[in-house]
Amino acid sequence: MVTYIRSDLEFILKQIKIAEAHAAGQPLYGPGGLIPTYNLAWGLRTVDGSYNHLLTGQTEWGAADNPFPEPLGTPYRTIMVDADPGPGVMMVPVTYTPGVDNDGPDADGLPGGQGSAGPGDVFDPTVRTISNLLVDQTLGNPSAILTALQRAGIVAPENELAVTATISDAYEPLKPLFNAVTTAERAYAAASASANANPDNTALQDAAAARLLELDNARAALAAADDGLMTLLEANGIELEGANVKIVNAAPDEGLSAPFNSWFTLFGQFFDHGLDLVAKGGNGTVFIPLLPDDPLFDPTPGAPNFMVLTRATIDGPGGDGIMGTADDTHRPVNTTTAYVDQNQTYTSHPSHQVFLREYVFSAANRPVATGHLIEGANGGMATWAELKAQAADLLGIQLLDKDVGNIPLLATDPYGEFIRGANGFPQMVLQDGTLLEGNPAANGNLGVLVPANAHLTGHAFLADIAHNAVPEGLADGDIEIGLGNNDPASTAGYDNELLDRHFIAGDGRVNENIGLTAVHHVFHAEHNRLAEHTKSVVLADAAAMLAGGSTQAQAVAFLNEWLIDDVGAVPTTQAQINGLIWDGERIFQAAKFGTEMQYQHLVFEEFARKIQPNINVFLVPDGFDTTIDPSIVAEFAHVVYRF
Repeated sequence: MVTYIRSDLEFILKQIKIAEAHAAGQPLYGPGGLIPTYNLAWGLRTVDGSYNHLLTGQTEWGAADNPFPEPLGTPYRTIMVDADPGPGVMMVPVTYTPGVDNDGPDADGLPGGQGSAGPGDVFDPTVRTISNLLVDQTLGNPSAILTALQRAGIVAPENELAVTATISDAYEPLKPLFNAVTTAERAYAAASASANANPDNTALQDAAAARLLELDNARAALAAADDGLMTLLEANGIELEGANVKIVNAAPDEGLSAPFNSWFTLFGQFFDHGLDLVAKGGNGTVFIPLLPDDPLFDPTPGAPNFMVLTRATIDGPGGDGIMGTADDTHRPVNTTTAYVDQNQTYTSHPSHQVFLREYVFSAANRPVATGHLIEGANGGMATWAELKAQAADLLGIQLLDKDVGNIPLLATDPYGEFIRGANGFPQMVLQDGTLLEGNPAANGNLGVLVPANAHLTGHAFLADIAHNAVPEGLADGDIEIGLGNNDPASTAGYDNELLDRHFIAGDGRVNENIGLTAVHHVFHAEHNRLAEHTKSVVLADAAAMLAGGSTQAQAVAFLNEWLIDDVGAVPTTQAQINGLIWDGERIFQAAKFGTEMQYQHLVFEEFARKIQPNINVFLVPDGFDTTIDPSIVAEFAHVVYRF
């Protein structure tokens, strides 16, 4: 847990003042610039990641809403696809050609015209093959056997491939028995869960008992036939955990660090979400044929043995200049910053960040930032319902459920502070270049609706939503979670109560799983803790200076840097402290600064170097290396970082 002292806050305040001057129109670098040299790490991060590099031509390096670089180019290869979805295999060559309907109308034989969606369609079975190899830790995966042999260290390296082949051959005739055990285990787990949840249901208890008997029989059948295989495995130091090869969990630094665990995995997902996010849709479909040895393959004639993915949205001519660069590269756009900058908490677009901050009304009845991230009634992150309520009540903007997927563009500075309209409220940017100010009293005290001609950012409040809660069609009209109160006859489009319960963070994927949500919660809570900690340090410093013989003016000078309304004396009572009008914008940036710093140390010292110990220290001897474009390349985002 980080703690500040006055010198920390003095340094941070200097960086805040650079950002304030930049937001007021002064250039960061160059003639009259705020930063004297291009490789000096001064100032604050802009929300969208721009100006991290100050040299001309580099200011968009690593910034959000730029196409992924593709240093390897885009060669399209011919692949072999099973053209017959029924039993048997009939492999035919397929080559993807951009702009061409590669499969033709129903040429792939997929039911319902699935293959005739258009020229963006791609066919590639290797996607599923690679996925299966990564997750398959059974003896059916030679890579798992080879890794276990290498970990055991009994077999000489030059003999490992031969022994792997021997074990694979011994496993092959037993594979149906292993699969039968796995199938029986899954069936029993499901039946047991239902029985445990309904202890008075005799039918469910009987079903669980029947599944357990089937599992015992499957295990007995395997045990009667696997003696030779088990002897072979034991002789070579391989141990099984159920059907999986046991591979000891050890860190890559020869076990000097603690082994990997599930929290490491969840943090890794959080880290990944801070690197890249690609929009999907409008660019065709990826069809992934399932090969006959796939666990999901259905041998039933006519079965749809394929998986479907939506291809990445591509940028191109006719863009509005808000999301993407509207160039003619036809490449997917990265909608997050590439930096280790906590955009998962603070977003990659200043308009988005406006909605994530917490506000109160000032004495002039204008919304002012408290320095906190918006907090829910439960003390953690706010939900979609709570964010909508603050937007309407304090910012004067009425967000509807349809707005959850595309945030309206607001007039802001680069650091996430909204530019006030005549009445002190945020202003939405319209497509004709005019501004529309929020008003809490509009529409019966519900706020100003996002108009049809509003500029949209291309960024979403939520990018992963429970299927029943996706706001398509009409809300179900009830007041409880459950689509149409679980009425099978309901024609409602989506469960708006469930949508309202989704947590909101800087990254719309916050609700993907409860573990990822927990990581988000940690950093959200840390920001709000540091906001209050900053106030405490400033107050304690003022009191200490006064006690040390400073005058009242000297003692409150630094305190006043963090206040909207200056004070002439150090507050000594709780009532006086409660009456302070803090500068929420500066408090927010101070807390963000510390949260970012902690995250960077965690990433490089606790996470990244555990994956690759050769990662450099924070700074090279000559300071910030301006020659490196940190933008996440397409090959890394879409292929490499999938472990």
